[in-house]
Amino acid sequence: MHDARNPWHSCSKRGLATACALFLALQFPCGLAGCSHPITSVESFDDKPASSASQQEPEPTESDHLESQPTESTQSETQSEGQEQSTSLLTSSADIGLHALDDEGQYYAFTYGNEAFDAYYEPDTWKVYDSYKITNHDDIVLICQALLDEHPIHGSDMESFRDAQDMAYEWQQHNIAFELLPVDSSWRESAQSVDLDPDDQGKSFAEMYASRRNT
Repeated sequence: MHDARNPWHSCSKRGLATACALFLALQFPCGLAGCSHPITSVESFDDKPASSASQQEPEPTESDHLESQPTESTQSETQSEGQEQSTSLLTSSADIGLHALDDEGQYYAFTYGNEAFDAYYEPDTWKVYDSYKITNHDDIVLICQALLDEHPIHGSDMESFRDAQDMAYEWQQHNIAFELLPVDSSWRESAQSVDLDPDDQGKSFAEMYASRRNT
């Protein structure tokens, strides 16, 4: 028998549970006695999972894209990893056997780790082909010293001369560029062979990257 004083009586059927819950929420805002949080929406009784739209990941923003660009922090991490993984093979600059291949002193060759490398000199520029293969900092310094012993090059002020340490720094910035840039990037292809010249003296990879974007 239906009892008008018992509002739960009409809710005995499972299919009406949600409708009854809404009815009771409207009739009895505080729900059961002692309730401090009145029911305000039928959604409180709905056990359906959240819609797929609410679970979708947000669209990437412009700031997310900028965060993916190379930074000095990522370059320093890459440089540290490369130094840890490579082992020094040289004890002096003479170990590479740098020698000219022509009478003009422009085309050179040397050996590192049982592999032959080519280098090219023109006034105030040394180019080392496939330099990305050489990653040990101490060895790069010795190779740069061997190059300078043949032909010194000016610094960015065109008055001073570069030393092996700052040339090695530039070399390693090219190595970092080669590691971080996309495979199909023309800049990555250029970075695989370092050009040691006055223009990039003391510049980090991020600074080189920015200057080339603006040209």
